[in-house]
Amino acid sequence: MKYLNKKGFTLIEVIATVAIASLVMIALISFFSVVSNVFINSALESEERLVISNTKAYLKNELVYKVAINSSGDATYNKLEFTSGKLYKNGVQVFTDDFYGNTKIYGTVKGTGSVLTFTLQVQNGTTNRSEEYVVKTLNKTDINISTPVSILYYK
Repeated sequence: MKYLNKKGFTLIEVIATVAIASLVMIALISFFSVVSNVFINSALESEERLVISNTKAYLKNELVYKVAINSSGDATYNKLEFTSGKLYKNGVQVFTDDFYGNTKIYGTVKGTGSVLTFTLQVQNGTTNRSEEYVVKTLNKTDINISTPVSILYYK
């Protein structure tokens, strides 16, 4: 009597198993890529909000108690400037490069009297966010900045 060797897998069983495993892997990779994109977008948005809120706080602390604000000044004035995606005071960068990360911030100012309106625009990768922020100061001179400027002088 002859016995047949029934041990092992047939070629069709192996191909079917590999195909099912491939489908499972594709599903897992697509799921994790969606989750990864959500995480990356959330991190970018968090970075943008951090930069905007800290910039707003800095501008408020820097300008609220100032008595003279203008769009042009001489050597007695301090100078705030939005340039190259960063904020500078008297030519010195206010926040470090690590603070900005991939975010660039641009700002313009306009105002009348003691009320200044800052428009802060943040760029981070492909996203663009813009917010307006009002600062009330102790400015004694009646300024009128009707055209938005990116450089502000104050003392």
